[in-house]
Amino acid sequence: MKSFLLLLLSAALACGQTHATVADRPQMTAGKLSREGALVKGSGHVRAKLGPLTLEADEGVLHSDTGEVELRGHVGVTLPARSDRNIFRYGSDIVFSDQPVLLSADRLNVKDALLRGSGHIQVKTTKDLLAADEIEMYLSNGDARVRGNVRVNRTPPNPSGVGGGDFPPDIIKK
Repeated sequence: MKSFLLLLLSAALACGQTHATVADRPQMTAGKLSREGALVKGSGHVRAKLGPLTLEADEGVLHSDTGEVELRGHVGVTLPARSDRNIFRYGSDIVFSDQPVLLSADRLNVKDALLRGSGHIQVKTTKDLLAADEIEMYLSNGDARVRGNVRVNRTPPNPSGVGGGDFPPDIIKK
């Protein structure tokens, strides 16, 4: 991926074009950027830099007045390692990691250090693969809650959303 981006940047420089950068609180680069008032819209290899995070997607919108970032299409981010761990809660169970975590989704929104995502959420730790429909994560403390068709390590979803138990539940007759 890095070599592809370097090749793309080299080709753009050779043609006299460069990727535009927005220098507000968060920064966004893309193959194409446009501005409509406080909105900066990007398409094609969008990268949004928010502190230590770099989010990548097909399309994005940066609200330069509020610092909110909305990304769509193959969104991915690597959450940095934390000594106090990233924690992903679902029902009464958790997945956690003190190592970097890969997070992908169809859509991600970040505003005021709250990350919200929807559609095909995948959380990859060194030990587990967590899949769900939605995620909300406080980036300041690494605490997240995932909801909707939660699966860990490719197990079938637990429709109750409450931890443990087999699916489908055994029917006991007396």
